[in-house]
Amino acid sequence: MRAWYLRGTEPDPGDIVATLAGAAVKDDAEDLTRLRRYLEQQVPRKRGRAWRGLGEARGLLPG
Repeated sequence: MRAWYLRGTEPDPGDIVATLAGAAVKDDAEDLTRLRRYLEQQVPRKRGRAWRGLGEARGLLPG
């Protein structure tokens, strides 16, 4: 929804990472650390364009 309503485009991996980061910070600041660790350690092991995009978008996490 973020991509469609704010930019009028299809979503990209950066939109997913930003949305997950917002949800993580809202509930527990430690969740952001867990999300960052997952994106750094687990995502590179996955195959496919979508996973690669998430890995590349991890730099958009705050902090």
